[in-house]
Amino acid sequence: MTGKESRHWTDNNKDTVATTVKLSGCTVSGASSFKSATLQLKKERTALPDTVVARHDNACNTSNYGRQGKGGYYFNLSRINGVDSGIKIWATASVKY
Repeated sequence: MTGKESRHWTDNNKDTVATTVKLSGCTVSGASSFKSATLQLKKERTALPDTVVARHDNACNTSNYGRQGKGGYYFNLSRINGVDSGIKIWATASVKY
């Protein structure tokens, strides 16, 4: 379902590793097949709404968000197959930062 968040993490920016998310085993209900999941990388902000750093359509592969600065981050699932409601997704996600 859209709106779901990943776990939150802190990137201390002490290396040159890019932030990536790899989806695998993607299946859906409410649609005939899985096409893509739109993932937003968000940065936490105190006393303000969190900001969207980048948004990628992931076709059950790896999305690369590049090297990020120091701060707290998480992914948000904003769309499945291009729509924001009515479809549920099952997938395994692996995050590197």
